Amino acid sequence: MDYKQLLISSLKEKTFCRLQPSKIHGVGVFAIKKIPKNTDPFLFSFHHSESFIRLTKDDLIGLDEGVMNMLDAYSADTDDEHYDLPAQGINRIMLENYINSSKDFNLNLVEAQYSEFYRFIANRDIEIGEELTLDIKEYKVN
Repeated sequence: MDYKQLLISSLKEKTFCRLQPSKIHGVGVFAIKKIPKNTDPFLFSFHHSESFIRLTKDDLIGLDEGVMNMLDAYSADTDDEHYDLPAQGINRIMLENYINSSKDFNLNLVEAQYSEFYRFIANRDIEIGEELTLDIKEYKVN
């Protein structure tokens, strides 16, 4: 299995969010590209025993600008030609721990089909720059 290509595919197709300052509370999770309704923005797609995979800028040609900006910020300690990224993708950083509460929430919490865990699903399209939120006071699994 080519884990490097799986990581690149995950960055292109399944990386939707980043952390940044929130007007709601402290730090929040924000869309860096449009998140279609019924999408789980936190999925990572494979398991890999190595901690990091090194990618070059050429590997990442065609990535969304928002994802590239996040990679530049995340990989600030590497040289200008490489990115050392978690082997399971950026979504492996538990972004869901930073979801803030709002009455105008855009995520629902649902039971995962084949595990004891839960998933966050967009209840409508979420636009670039929009904060991802739950209604914590009404926190229940759908």
